[in-house]
Amino acid sequence: MTELNAQIRLRPTRIGFLVNPSDKKSLRQIMRLNACLWGGIYNPIIPVYNRTPKEWKTDFRKSKKEIFQGYINFFEPDVYVECEEGLLEKAGLEAFRNSPRFERDVVSLNEFLQNELGDTFEPQLGQSITDILEDIYASERRFQLRDDFPAIYPSNENLFSEACIGCYPKDENANHFKQSYLDVFHPQKVKFTPELWKKLYSDNFETPFSVTKKHLETFRSWNDDAVIYILDPHNNRDIIDFWNLRTLPSPVYPVPIEWLPELTESLENFIKDYHRPLRGNNNGVMHHVTIEKAGSISEDQFNAIIIPFFQNLPQGSFVCKLFRTELWNVNYQNTFITQPERARVTSKSSNQKIELKNKSLTGVFNSLTPHFSQRYSSSRRRWANVIQISSTYDSGDSDIALSLPFNTFDKSWPLTGISSFSCGREGWVFLQDYKSESDYISFISNEHAFSSWFKRLNIEIKLSEAGRIAKQMLNSLRGFWGLFLIDDKDTIQFINKHATSTRKRTNAENGDTIEEIFEGKSASVSQWHALTKRKQESGFHKMLQLPHYIDRNIIQVGIESECEHCGSKNWHGLDELSYNLRCQRCLKEYKFPQGNLKPNNQNWKYRVIGPFSLPDYAQGAYTTLLTIRFFAFKTTDDFPSSFSTALELTHNGGQKAEIDFALWVPQEKRFDTYGEPRLIIGEAKSFGEDIVKDDDLNKMKKTASLLPNSIIVISVLKDGFSEAEKARLRDFVEWSRGTPKDSRPKHWVILLTGIELFTEFLQHKWESLGEPWSNHAQYHSTREFESLSDSTLAIYLGSDPYHKWVQKKRNG
Repeated sequence: MTELNAQIRLRPTRIGFLVNPSDKKSLRQIMRLNACLWGGIYNPIIPVYNRTPKEWKTDFRKSKKEIFQGYINFFEPDVYVECEEGLLEKAGLEAFRNSPRFERDVVSLNEFLQNELGDTFEPQLGQSITDILEDIYASERRFQLRDDFPAIYPSNENLFSEACIGCYPKDENANHFKQSYLDVFHPQKVKFTPELWKKLYSDNFETPFSVTKKHLETFRSWNDDAVIYILDPHNNRDIIDFWNLRTLPSPVYPVPIEWLPELTESLENFIKDYHRPLRGNNNGVMHHVTIEKAGSISEDQFNAIIIPFFQNLPQGSFVCKLFRTELWNVNYQNTFITQPERARVTSKSSNQKIELKNKSLTGVFNSLTPHFSQRYSSSRRRWANVIQISSTYDSGDSDIALSLPFNTFDKSWPLTGISSFSCGREGWVFLQDYKSESDYISFISNEHAFSSWFKRLNIEIKLSEAGRIAKQMLNSLRGFWGLFLIDDKDTIQFINKHATSTRKRTNAENGDTIEEIFEGKSASVSQWHALTKRKQESGFHKMLQLPHYIDRNIIQVGIESECEHCGSKNWHGLDELSYNLRCQRCLKEYKFPQGNLKPNNQNWKYRVIGPFSLPDYAQGAYTTLLTIRFFAFKTTDDFPSSFSTALELTHNGGQKAEIDFALWVPQEKRFDTYGEPRLIIGEAKSFGEDIVKDDDLNKMKKTASLLPNSIIVISVLKDGFSEAEKARLRDFVEWSRGTPKDSRPKHWVILLTGIELFTEFLQHKWESLGEPWSNHAQYHSTREFESLSDSTLAIYLGSDPYHKWVQKKRNG
C-alpha cells in the first residue's frame, strides 16, 4: 500500500471570460453575471482582439496570440465563457472546441444563464449566489445584528458602478438575483459619487460584489501594498485592467481621474496612515502606496494633472507606476524581478492521506464543499478542489508521476473522461458538480506519463536495457531514500569491483572480437564492516549497518570454497549449499570441505546480487539515479517530480535517439504554487579519464533537437573533466546556446560531477572547496536551473555566464 500526503483546498470555480475589449455591451454583461457567482469578483476577463487598442500598445514585441495565451497562462481558468464564436480559436484554445468536455467546460455568454425550474434561471457554470443569500438570511439577517452593516445598491447603473459595487443582470428571467439581494439586505439605493466612494472604501458596506466574497479568504504577503489606480471610468480597456488587477493580492482602489479634486484629502490621509513601519522589521522598512495610471492616461497627463494632487505627502509614502502590469508576460523563471501573482483565494482546506491499495493508482479523498450550497443543482463545475501531493521520497514507491506538464490549453491529457483534471501552478484541480463526501483521484505511473506525453510529439519511447537496470536498482533500494547506501565514491567502486566483469579480446586467427564474462568476486564480512564503518564516520550515515545492504538485496551471504579439481574459488548461496558442490569453472562436482574450513568464519563471504552485480557500474545506473535524486530532491526543496530512467526514442517511426534519464521538475515555488515543470534530459557516465566522447554529445544533440527548451545535463561520478572532454563540452555548449539574437539559449546545459552528486548540501560543499566553487556558492546559484547552468559551466569549463556570452557575441 502506498500512502500519499495531500493538501486539499476548496475555492470557487475560476471562469475565464473571453471578450473583445471594444464590446462594451458584453463587458457590462460579464460584470453583472459575475455578481451572480460565488467568487465572481475574482474571475478574469481575457481580452481577445484583432487590432491592438491604442491604450495597450507597447514596444514589447509579442504577437496578439502570444498575449492572449499569456493571459490564459497567468489566470489558468478552469472553464470559459465565450462572448462571440471564434474567440476560443483566436486565444489558442481550439482543443476545447474539439473536446468531448466542450459542453461542460465552455458556454457562450448569451447562454450562460439557463432555465432550472419554472422561470428561475441559474448560471450554467459556477456556484450561484442564491444559495449564499439564503444562508446569509438564515444565519444572520433574520436576526437583529449587534453591529449594523448597511447595504447599498447603485441607482446609477453604469460601467464604473458595475465594476466597483456590482449590479445584477437586467434580464427578466434573472430578476430573482437582484430581488433576493433586496429581500435579504434591504439596501439603500444610492448614486455612485465621490462622497459614496469615500464611504465605500473606508466603511464596511454590503454590496453585490461583497456577497461574492463570502466565506473566502485571500492570502496577502507583507509586500502586497495597496494600489491607487487612476483611470477613465468610461473606458472599456481601463475597466478591464482594473478588473484583472483586482484578482491580484494587493488591494486596489479605483479613482476616476475627474474625481481627484474631491478625493484628494481622503487619498492623502489614506496614504499617510498607510505609510507605517513593517511589523517585526527593525530595518526601517515602511509600507507605501503605489499610485498607478491606467493605459488611457498618458505620462504627460499623469505628470501634469495627477502628480500635483500628491505633492504634499511625506517622502517615500508612495511610488508612481507609469506602466501596465503585464499579466500576459509573466516569467516565473526570472526570480530576480518580482513577478505578479494571482491572489490565493481559499474557502477551506485540509491535510489528508490518500491510500493507493494493491498497486492501484486510484485513491479516494474527502472532498471539500461549501457549507451553504444545495446538494444538487443544474449548474455544473460549481466549485474546485485543488490538490497538492507531497513527494514520495520516503514512501518506498517512486513510480507515481507527481509532476506533470501543465494542460492549460488542452485538458485531454494526461487523463480523459471522469478521471480528467487540470494541472497548473496551484496543483491538480478537480471540478465538482454536486456535494459528496468523497471523490476519486487517479494517478499515472512515470512510464505512462512520459510515454503518453512523448507520443503527443510523435515520439515512441521504451526503456532501454540500461533504463531497466536502473529501475530494478531503484526498486531494490525501495525508492530514492535507499540511495544513502551507495552515495559515495568508495562504496560504488567497492561494489563495482566485486560485480561481474567483462573483457574483450581479439582472436588472433580470424580477428573476431570475443567478449569474456567473469563472475563477480566475493568480499569478506570484515571488508563490508569496514565499508560501513567508513560511511558512519563520514558524518551523514551514523545509523548505517550491514543489514541495510542485505535487506535491500545489494549483497547476499554464502560460502566460499576451493574446487579440489581445478583449484578455482567458488561461491555458493545458502540455497545452493549441499554436501556435494558444483564448480562454476570446470563444472565438476567436489565435496563440501567440512574438515577444512578456515578459522574465524572466513569461508563466509558476501557477493553483490541483482542489478548491483552487473558490470560497468551497472551500465551507468548509479549516475542516473544520483542525478535524478539531485534534481528531484536536493535542488528543489523536495518538490514533487516525475522521472524516467534511460529511454530509447523513435521519432515519426524513423529517427532514433536515446537519453539516460528524463525528469519533470518544477523549479520555483511561491505561496503554495509551483512553476511549470521543466523537462530535464541527460547523459550519465561513471568513472574514467576520458569518457565523455563526441559520439555521446552528437547523440544528445539529436535528442535535444526533438525536445525544444529542454535542459541538458551531463553527469559523471568523477570529480572533474579531462582537457579533451572540456574541449568537446565547450563546443557542445556553444551549440546549445544558439545565436545571440535569441533572448534565451536553445538549451541550458548543466554539468554535474561526483562533487555535486555525492554531497548532501551543495551550497556548503562548494563553500568548503574554495575557488572556483566558492565563487558560486550562493542560494540562487545552487537552486535555480539557469544559474546552476552558468555556475557549473564556469567551474568546470571556465565559460562565461549566458548573458555575458550574449554581450560579447553582439559586440564582437
